[in-house]
Amino acid sequence: MSKNVKELIVKDLSTRFGGISEAVMIDCGGLNAEDSRVLRAHLRSQGLSMDVVKNTLIRRVLHGSGLEFSKQALRGPTALVWGGADAIVASKAIAEWRRKNKRELKLKGGILAGKPLDDVRTEQLSRMPGAQEIRAMVVGAVAGPLIGMVSVVNNTLCALPRVLQAIVDKKNAEGA
Repeated sequence: MSKNVKELIVKDLSTRFGGISEAVMIDCGGLNAEDSRVLRAHLRSQGLSMDVVKNTLIRRVLHGSGLEFSKQALRGPTALVWGGADAIVASKAIAEWRRKNKRELKLKGGILAGKPLDDVRTEQLSRMPGAQEIRAMVVGAVAGPLIGMVSVVNNTLCALPRVLQAIVDKKNAEGA
């Protein structure tokens, strides 16, 4: 590939990946064409994209945006999975695809909040709750005690007329 072509490719990749603050890199060497197609369809259904890019070119693009990865992370066939809400969604989607298809697909690294991650930390992302799950946990933690308090107040208000009626009935029974 000529130097001019590489520069054009790097420029195009920089515009596409330049603002990425969340992504996952996978080793796509063991995928055949059908597996790749199925994986891309699975990722697309979750709002993610996968691009296979030459390591030297992706290294230039990431270096231009201030991200440095180890040479080991960018060795062999590499695909960049990006898009969606965050890198957790991407790593969970890949882990789900691995479980469903019983295939080994190694996570090589990632980018979370604009900071590079190694393969171990990227693998840990797939076991973390996603942003929506964390929001649901927070809402549940806040709403639980409030629901309890509302039910106590509601039961107290519902019991008040019965207590007052019992007092009236007792007074009437004593007066008669």
